[in-house]
Amino acid sequence: MMSRWRLRARAGAPAGDAVSAAALSGIVLKPLGHRPLVLPRTAPEWWDSAAVELAVFGQVARAVLYGLFKDPARCYELKAQPGQRRLALVSPVVHDDVILVTGVLTVGLSPRRQVLSWGSLVIETAALSAVEAREQILRLSEQLTDESLRARDPDGPPLSALVVGDLDSATRSLLLRRLWGYGVRVGEVLEQPYRNSGTWARERIRQYGGDLIVLLQAGCGQAFGVLLSEIRDQMRLVLLAEEDVDLLGLELEEGLEAAGVDSAEAAGAVTEGDPSDSSELPITVEDAAQRIVALPDPEGRFVLTERCIRRLKDELSTNPKELAEQATRLREFALRWSRSVSAGGLGGDVVVIARTEHDLVLARTDEPMRRAKLDKFDHDGQSYSRETHVKVTDHTSLSNVARIHFAFDNRSRPPRLIVDHIGSKISPYVKR
Repeated sequence: MMSRWRLRARAGAPAGDAVSAAALSGIVLKPLGHRPLVLPRTAPEWWDSAAVELAVFGQVARAVLYGLFKDPARCYELKAQPGQRRLALVSPVVHDDVILVTGVLTVGLSPRRQVLSWGSLVIETAALSAVEAREQILRLSEQLTDESLRARDPDGPPLSALVVGDLDSATRSLLLRRLWGYGVRVGEVLEQPYRNSGTWARERIRQYGGDLIVLLQAGCGQAFGVLLSEIRDQMRLVLLAEEDVDLLGLELEEGLEAAGVDSAEAAGAVTEGDPSDSSELPITVEDAAQRIVALPDPEGRFVLTERCIRRLKDELSTNPKELAEQATRLREFALRWSRSVSAGGLGGDVVVIARTEHDLVLARTDEPMRRAKLDKFDHDGQSYSRETHVKVTDHTSLSNVARIHFAFDNRSRPPRLIVDHIGSKISPYVKR
């Protein structure tokens, strides 16, 4: 969703510290799907503290704050207590990096629904390409009014989804709001897909020409397998096996990322590679396998299991270059981690250090894998969990999603990182 927002210049905004609280007087906010709100003609008490929250912008912090009200990229109405209105103002602002600025404004209303008091303003900022930016949007999605959820997108039609399966009210609300947070709107819900042995639903799936299919295993009954068989390779599928609403949210986010719907990373800048750069050239499966097999170090800090090596060429049939590069980075991270643990500790969160210093996207859990009982492996007579993994590729069909699964072994001397899988996503729904 954020990738669709125009980065707007703040034309006409006063410069830098010259902006005062009085600049907000009488500004008209226009939340999508709701009537406009005219701001009070008095100065808000929170002006200076809000500017402090925007200190990342330096001397232009107050100009950014003014621009957030004067010309936000988006303005949404949020659920509010009686006698109040709550609005979310959201804008990406260019400042070294692209920073997503979100302000949640709460105002008090008179009996005639006119603004009585300024209330409060809560500010959040995050780099647009960071996970925190997506989390800001997902938090907003949980607070939106129904009218805001249904409001048209000013920049044109968003992605559309066909949801297949019976839904209770809690699941329907979660799906609508989480999908909205990823820039996807539910165009249709096929309930009772098992009716007439699923014939009606199968035909609808076969004819579907939208962007995404969300298939709920628990909501399809015995027709699930038949419906799944109708999904063509080119269709972007989000397959949900979980019934618990809280866990379903996690599974939905992973499925959206696997289908190439990632609101934060999709908004990042796209650059063209230098054709003279050899790192951009493709490599063969054989080349990738040779590089990976040579990675284990003599001290035993980075280990590949026999299973990993045995299946390597088959698993590298897709994404050989990316898998070889990420495995090489993982080896560098493993050596650093092992030596740091031996010396007393890494001195930080492994996920953060892997991301910021080794360009690796780590995840410590894999709910679908654990539910399918595919999360364990044996090595040297011991059992390990391989839930921890590197997300190598996500923006593709499920069969092309690539992962590196491994375990941290702190008890070994030296401490070691044991890799059991380098290849396509381990899933009961992926043909292997």
